[in-house]
Amino acid sequence: MFRSLQSQPRIITLFCGDMSRNRTATNILNYLRDKQNGKVIDVEVHDQFPTRDQLQYMYRTDSKLLSHEVNGLGNLLKTAPPQPPFGQSLADAATAGVWNNGALWVDWEKQKMGNTLRSIESHLK
Repeated sequence: MFRSLQSQPRIITLFCGDMSRNRTATNILNYLRDKQNGKVIDVEVHDQFPTRDQLQYMYRTDSKLLSHEVNGLGNLLKTAPPQPPFGQSLADAATAGVWNNGALWVDWEKQKMGNTLRSIESHLK
């Protein structure tokens, strides 16, 4: 069983509220899909605000980058999960002023994240 788990591609998640209006997110997604051909990674696109657990993990990974994308991050980390913006679409979170309408990729296994095409390119070299 362990051998089969090792051959599973790792997951990289791209958080973006509106792919059609975000050129950076589109470029990152296209790059990740090209890398996906070798099945080294699986790409997930999320248009929902991260869960509290995801947000805490991302905070531990790169708090400075995360605070650039999420306004009021300190208060959100103290908020109970069922309350907004948890469970909201990123578009609604952007309207509420919590999400800055950017793109944020997270490599959960390697504990890396970024918000530019250059950052994902250098990460996957």
